[in-house]
Amino acid sequence: MTKRTIRAETIKMLLLRSGNQCSFPDCNHPIFNDDNLLIAQLCHIESVSPGGQRFNPSNSLKTNNSYENLLFMCYRHHKETDDTIKYPVEKLKEIKDKHESRFSEKTMTVIPNMIKQIEIEMTYYWNKLIQLKKDDETGLMIEIDTTSKVEEIIEDINSYLDYLLEALGSLSNSNDNLYNEVLILFDKLNLSKEKLDTIPYYENPLINRDWELLNLGTFNAISVIKLRLKQLELKYTEKIVKYNIENTGAKHQLDTLKLQLEELVQQIGFRD
Repeated sequence: MTKRTIRAETIKMLLLRSGNQCSFPDCNHPIFNDDNLLIAQLCHIESVSPGGQRFNPSNSLKTNNSYENLLFMCYRHHKETDDTIKYPVEKLKEIKDKHESRFSEKTMTVIPNMIKQIEIEMTYYWNKLIQLKKDDETGLMIEIDTTSKVEEIIEDINSYLDYLLEALGSLSNSNDNLYNEVLILFDKLNLSKEKLDTIPYYENPLINRDWELLNLGTFNAISVIKLRLKQLELKYTEKIVKYNIENTGAKHQLDTLKLQLEELVQQIGFRD
């Protein structure tokens, strides 16, 4: 982890509470312009490096890159606040707090409106998918349950992955029996099978046909998918817990998923 690695959630929260403006008093310089180009700077109150402005040797890396130690400013005011006598730690924290308090009330009113708009758009979208299924004249369109929860979708994917593993196992066994079935067919047709035995197994297309694909490649791919899917489920639940800390059910699910992923990591390996 580098000294300037800052979590995405921290940056999002800083942007949300900045009002898209430089934090310096009476400065309206935007953080992002109309073309979504970053034209400001993310600044540390206490520097991350020795010799930097307001460096605190007792700070941990986590503290240096925390929300409380960061703010957005335009280039001009970033340079001006390098004056540590005029702008000590307490002064910059005061500037940050005052700036964010200006936008906290707006943020509380804007966010619900944005969420409501997204809900309306998504309701329209899901209804559109339902109508597509109703209008299907072939009867072959795969139906999507628009009411499915994320957990249910993940469970559905896992069930199909298990089906694929079982199907591949059957194909692999069938492939192993192919040569014997050909010999039986030769007997039924009264054909000589002695010449077949003279062909080396590695040149005989009836022996070990697509063996690596059936027994290694596809199994390994499905194993990776199952592992990544469990990782995705864990990260999704982690975010739910992070932003809904009072949700005890989600916290319990997070603990369960942590154990499940740990077990999968130890159990699943590449076939070779």
